[in-house]
Amino acid sequence: MAILSEEGNEYEVRIQRNRDYTYFEECVKVGDRERLGALSCERYIVGEPGTSYSIKVIVKKGFKWGNYETVDAQFGFPGNDQPFASVTLHRKPHSKNRLDEDASIYIDCVNTKLNGAKIFGGTLFFRSLQIGTQSILGCNGKAY
Repeated sequence: MAILSEEGNEYEVRIQRNRDYTYFEECVKVGDRERLGALSCERYIVGEPGTSYSIKVIVKKGFKWGNYETVDAQFGFPGNDQPFASVTLHRKPHSKNRLDEDASIYIDCVNTKLNGAKIFGGTLFFRSLQIGTQSILGCNGKAY
């Protein structure tokens, strides 16, 4: 799991298997580790071909809303300008400035435009794994 923090607010990010709601074990990168309060970090998982998954983002208890009304999580690939998927946690009307308990949001499908086709409701999965290359992620959904 990756734990990120910003001005005292903490976020936990995990990759969850959809079939049994278990989590992929993660390995920390070798070498220099990220510092406390990092806004991003690298983790490695061993993907399983054909396994569909969701990205679980946990906004931790004590999160301070301040002037914000939403927390947005986006999923994309380096080099792409637009995210493939996103999800939003909304501040409840008349809520306190802090979260009283952890709040979870899931990125579990892709809504995007890919090669000129619009993809809606595509599931996230590992299409293939190859030695010496990055895992190829895929999505399965309706194209319009």
